[in-house]
Amino acid sequence: MIGRICCLPTQTRSIQRADSSHVLTNFVVGRDRDRDHIVSMMSEDSEAVASKTLSISSIVGISGIGKTALAWYVYNDERMKRYFDVQFWVSATRDFDVKKMLEKIIACGAGELPPNLCDNQLYHHFRQAIGGKKFLLVVDDIWDHDSLRQKWIDLRDLLSAHAAGGSQVLITTHNHKVAEIMSTVNPYMLGNLTENDSWLLFQKIAFTQWQEPGVEAIGKEIAKMCPKMPLVTQSIGGLLAGKRTIQEWHAFRDEQLANNFASYGRDVLHKLKLSFDQLDATQKLCVTYCALFQKGGSFLKDEMIHRWIALDYIKPKYENQSLEEAGEEYMINLHNCGFLQLSDFNDTIFTMQDLMYELVLRLAGFKHKVVDSNTDDIDERVRHLSFWKAATGYKKEYWELPSSVSKIKRLKSLVRGNSIGSEKLKVRNLSMYEKLISRFHPLRVLDLYGMGIKELPTSVGELICLRFLNLSATEIVKLPNTITRLVNLQSLYLNYCSFLEELPRDMSKLVNLRHLKLKGCEKLTHMPMGLGNLTNLRTLDVFIVGELTDSKFNIMGRLADLNQLNNLRGDLYIEVRRESKYIMSSEISAVNLEMKKNLLKLFIYFKNGTKEDERVLECLRPPCNLKVLKISGYGGERLPGWMVDQDQLERHLPNLIGIYITHCKACKSLCSLGRLPHPKFLQLEELDEVE
Repeated sequence: MIGRICCLPTQTRSIQRADSSHVLTNFVVGRDRDRDHIVSMMSEDSEAVASKTLSISSIVGISGIGKTALAWYVYNDERMKRYFDVQFWVSATRDFDVKKMLEKIIACGAGELPPNLCDNQLYHHFRQAIGGKKFLLVVDDIWDHDSLRQKWIDLRDLLSAHAAGGSQVLITTHNHKVAEIMSTVNPYMLGNLTENDSWLLFQKIAFTQWQEPGVEAIGKEIAKMCPKMPLVTQSIGGLLAGKRTIQEWHAFRDEQLANNFASYGRDVLHKLKLSFDQLDATQKLCVTYCALFQKGGSFLKDEMIHRWIALDYIKPKYENQSLEEAGEEYMINLHNCGFLQLSDFNDTIFTMQDLMYELVLRLAGFKHKVVDSNTDDIDERVRHLSFWKAATGYKKEYWELPSSVSKIKRLKSLVRGNSIGSEKLKVRNLSMYEKLISRFHPLRVLDLYGMGIKELPTSVGELICLRFLNLSATEIVKLPNTITRLVNLQSLYLNYCSFLEELPRDMSKLVNLRHLKLKGCEKLTHMPMGLGNLTNLRTLDVFIVGELTDSKFNIMGRLADLNQLNNLRGDLYIEVRRESKYIMSSEISAVNLEMKKNLLKLFIYFKNGTKEDERVLECLRPPCNLKVLKISGYGGERLPGWMVDQDQLERHLPNLIGIYITHCKACKSLCSLGRLPHPKFLQLEELDEVE
């Protein structure tokens, strides 16, 4: 009998973001002495170990100087990995909300958490994450505000109550006052790079193998002209990396850079604007669109790309390149030029560096408008509008859009501009939203994430231009069938709509749908008929096979609907609610998972757990590129041949790195599962019959 086994390689035990460490540390230059000083100071604090007090260190410096990079360099140092039991990296919320900070710490250690956990659940997960362990917690980019001192005391006390002796916190901030409030040791003041180090960083970023000989000499002159700030060096080096000829480098030095210095001297924002000026027209649109989101906030990479696609900002470079692939290239380029940076060093979440945000906000112009709960007037020429609840000075229970929004005639985007995981906003006057929505016929992007709405106005069907609709974390029970009139809709986000019971019957009419997100829709019991007609789908993260006893059996989809969805990629969760004996073999074989070459993670859950599950799972052989396989609730005594036969496993799933098998209480043999081609993770749990 196996209760629970988890195997994890030692090199990934203590570092929660190891996959992203190379993204930054390869471009850290001239900070070895700074790193060694901080590492030595933190790992040799024997007084803190003896007294079991929590030691708090800080890195202080102006925006763009490289505080985050240095902290990440320290975080990834081998000495720190050996010294601490666990490590956590979180980016501070701008208002330093303690609950959100706890959620970030937990998620860093355990992965994504469902939203809206009650306080008891949150504290339970928190205690599990850090309880009795010597930990390192890095809190990046803390800002000062009126209630910071008390909020920090609250978080510090929680950390101290559960920390082992020797636990440490490292913060980064541009504000000396923050360091004084939080630090228990003298802050570490970070200065500019030396001229030589600035040149070394420039070399790493700007030079590529396909450039003409001779550009290096010009590059050295350019590097000397720039302020010795890593952000400026990265920004200018990143844009020059795309220039191949000596003529292009000469033109940049003699025209753009020289004119910029003549007009603005060494003003940092104007140096950064050089990078913006070198972007093509569509990338300028993409980066200015990011100004709609809260300063210091974070956004999901794929979600932002889907918004850009909805607005026609993405232009593929070659015939067979998908819009999403082109969007990935845009994101990489904007990251390389310093406009975007990884948030918490998770390569699916991005944020905008503060100086870059200030620049982009200036450049966005009147077409982009941010409103909060206190905004009164809005220009009717606005095209893209974001809204969020003000961090301070707003005490009302309900939130409403300013009435002046109704003046806007050609609005293309209405989005929730708060950061990922922001609190829900209660809406009192639904009729006002219905009237507004019916006016915005040109609307292409509508993001109502976390709005406390229980229904969507039927007038949403009039938004015939709509391409992106985010209703995640709302309280919607049922979508109006008029939503199926949105034939141009490309992305429909319904994540964590925990009250949603069903999808519209005529979903098959949404022939241009590319992304359907259903994670966390706990009350969803089946899929609608005809989902297999949506052959443009690239994202379908949940597919539910409904029960025979369901009153809607005659209108629910079948497992075979997956047959034609060969463009699916990423994650797929298949929930088999129906007893396997009632699923025909022809239907199972028609699923043809092997043809879905871009699936990377597959999770198959059997609700009833019967021996007939063997027949179903045997036919659900995954595609060869799969990396992670999870099976839960399986009722068979033996696993399928493609899992237990060593030759088949290596031949058909050569890229598999992780297997999770849980709650398979009748399973008797695991055979070759311990001999994965590239093992990283094997989790076996509640396998009662395995010896």
